[in-house]
Amino acid sequence: MERLPNFHMAMHLLRVRSWHGVEFDIKIINQNWAKLGILPPHPQLVNLIIRKGLDRNKNIQMQILHELGHVQAFPFVFLYYLPLYSSAKLININSWIISTIGLFFFWEIIAEIYVF
Repeated sequence: MERLPNFHMAMHLLRVRSWHGVEFDIKIINQNWAKLGILPPHPQLVNLIIRKGLDRNKNIQMQILHELGHVQAFPFVFLYYLPLYSSAKLININSWIISTIGLFFFWEIIAEIYVF
């Protein structure tokens, strides 16, 4: 099942809409960098590890789906994180930092699940 078109350019730009109605651009700059909407470009660390050795076209398609997965999951991640953020003054700052780092790892896993 092909969900995305084939890409042959050096930089790939795709305008998408999430299930919650947010429209944004996904820009794959190269295999190491991507840009999502208004956010600054960020490194594709997970993609570098997981997709090493894949065909270039398949790699780019999976990167785009991964970035889309982040946005699709954002409302759930935000609802999970909101109590942690609001109770930061009530809990130990180290626990809050560890929980935040864990949340980002979890968000990466959710985004990767979206790819498959």
